[in-house]
Amino acid sequence: MILPSNLDDSIPIVCNVGDSEILTNIRSSSLRSLPWLQMAEPRFDKVLIVGGGPSVRAFLPTIKALRESGAKVFAMNGTMKMLNDAGCGVDYFILLDARPESVKFVTNGTASEYLIASQCPPEAFDAVAPVTLWHPNYEGVREISGDRECVFIGGGSSVGLQSMSIAYAMGFREIHLYGYDSSYLDGAGHAYAQPQNDADQPEEFTVGGKTFLAAPWMARQAMEFQTAAQQLADGDASVAVHGSGLLPEIARQMGQPQPETMNAVYDLGNSPASYDFTTWLVQAEMARKRHGFQKLSVYLIPGPKNGFRDDNLPGSDAFKRQMLENVIHPAIRMMGATVSESKVGWTGNYRHAPICDAVKQGEDMPCYKAPAWAVDKVKAHLAGRRPIVITLREATHWPERNSNLDAWLEFAKGPRDVIFVRDTEKADEPLGLFETYPQASKHLELRLALAELASVNIGFGGGPMAFLFYTKCPTIFFWKTLIDGYPPSYPDWIERNAGVRVGENFPWAVSGQMIVWDADDLDSITKAFNNYLNTNQRALAS
Repeated sequence: MILPSNLDDSIPIVCNVGDSEILTNIRSSSLRSLPWLQMAEPRFDKVLIVGGGPSVRAFLPTIKALRESGAKVFAMNGTMKMLNDAGCGVDYFILLDARPESVKFVTNGTASEYLIASQCPPEAFDAVAPVTLWHPNYEGVREISGDRECVFIGGGSSVGLQSMSIAYAMGFREIHLYGYDSSYLDGAGHAYAQPQNDADQPEEFTVGGKTFLAAPWMARQAMEFQTAAQQLADGDASVAVHGSGLLPEIARQMGQPQPETMNAVYDLGNSPASYDFTTWLVQAEMARKRHGFQKLSVYLIPGPKNGFRDDNLPGSDAFKRQMLENVIHPAIRMMGATVSESKVGWTGNYRHAPICDAVKQGEDMPCYKAPAWAVDKVKAHLAGRRPIVITLREATHWPERNSNLDAWLEFAKGPRDVIFVRDTEKADEPLGLFETYPQASKHLELRLALAELASVNIGFGGGPMAFLFYTKCPTIFFWKTLIDGYPPSYPDWIERNAGVRVGENFPWAVSGQMIVWDADDLDSITKAFNNYLNTNQRALAS
């Protein structure tokens, strides 16, 4: 699959009408005495599906001439009026939009036949004739349609993509697309005024060395087109894309030999040199698998401040450099990826939420695994022990997020076999009489090897503890909420960015991995540890 740079392929599908209104419309329209779209036998006349991208204006004379020579023309939304104004007739008009104001698309021109989705407002069905009703493959529509024979239309989230499926269902096998730009041209997103999209916030996307300005929904359409076109090709249909823009460029690239490697780009000018990178890399690996690439390669864009982003957080360049060399680069190696020289590729973000969404949709979550050399080194150090490993956060920035050191030291007293992994900033400082492992504080491979060999890992907040959820290591993770002045501790922020609600666990968590939504006082630590002992089969060394 062709991946436009700067594309977060988890761009959500946001319907412009609520589910209840859509289902009400479907029930209402299904009761009308209208023919429903059926699968037809293949036919070999040419079909032209006309979208509203800016480049379509140059093709209007061609479209008109082709129709006069026997081709069938499909229009959607504002393209019917545009074609009529150019003296071109329309054979089929397609409407998917469920908003009441979409009725104006139906009445602003004429077509020989109208194909109106069952989710459209009742006024659309009343305004024109003849009408054939078609059902989008929307959740709940099959229960409403019952046993009546029909075809359920999928193929993507936009009317342009679903029109391709409609044409195929009607038997057409030679499909030509015009105005499927999926990007802006000279500041315009459509070949005609479309105020419904005036609030769109376009971004830059690069494909094949060319940069395009597109709204997020346009980029999603361009991505989904690839799957839709391949499915039609598998059904013995041909799809030709005419014009310019993001989607046509992707179509051209689809005809070229594709690389085996997916390139991903992490911008150190905007993103931190921290454990957040390990979350981003999990997303990148999931994107690689999702889009069928064999390998993953990562390019790190240097930031403006000595190679890193210009922020006000404490920490010397030497500390950030150590995070780059001993966390970020090892993570790349452990994920089986390589370092790239290409500055263009998938970008994504470093939030947990997209991973939660993907896992809920059935995708596997890739896990980090310590290399053999690191496991052997830690095994030699432990000499057969399986300690409780306590990870501390002791950073100078946002100290309110730090571990309750007194509570953890009190918990560690007694006969328990405990090793502390101090914050990287304090790795070499002794912790009284308690055992520490400075190398695990500094090097990701050794930290993970120790975590894999531990009887349980337990600690408060921070990237190193969250990182363990992308492993199979037994983990008790304290997550304190409502920290004054720290928005990422607020429930709405957590749900939006971490993808879980307070009280929940990550959807991919394995047995022995738990989140404790509480502060790390001694009572809470002891209670959580005892609960862990009672609910897990794995015996803890003591």
